[in-house]
Amino acid sequence: IERTFMRPRDVIDYFNKCIKFGDGKTTISRDVLRQAEDEYSHDRLKALNDEWLENYGNLFSLYGFLKNTSNGFSISEIKEIAGDFFLQVITSGETKNLNTNFKSLFEDLGRTFDCSNLLNNVLITLYEIGLIGIKISADRKMEYVHDAYSTFETTDINDSSKFYVHPMFHKSLRIK
Repeated sequence: IERTFMRPRDVIDYFNKCIKFGDGKTTISRDVLRQAEDEYSHDRLKALNDEWLENYGNLFSLYGFLKNTSNGFSISEIKEIAGDFFLQVITSGETKNLNTNFKSLFEDLGRTFDCSNLLNNVLITLYEIGLIGIKISADRKMEYVHDAYSTFETTDINDSSKFYVHPMFHKSLRIK
């Protein structure tokens, strides 16, 4: 259940994949759960991309730096990786597939080589679409958008903020 947004359609989708990989057996083994989770995670990430494509453009250009990272990272731990990834997005011409706000933020990065503003905006957007959760400070709990009442702005992010990829996407992004 933690690998869903707590929506019935997510739970049903995951369970249907378990049935598919269970191959008619009367029980669902851990191996079946793992196989189902792999396909489920990839399908949910694709669905998230499709859902938000019109608003933001190609989301991979925004979240691709998360692939193969550790969960529970801070700005300082991810900034260099994100900056390198964002520069690759610029050089590959992928910014043309983004909305005007992100195109502008990428243009600023191309001029200043400081990814702070872009990264903060990307993290807030990834929170708003459900890809990541935020623990904004040590004295606050970690929140995902689907179970929180908080909204965050880029100015809320600070050195003690931690970010967590939603478990739904761990398999597809190979989160450690």
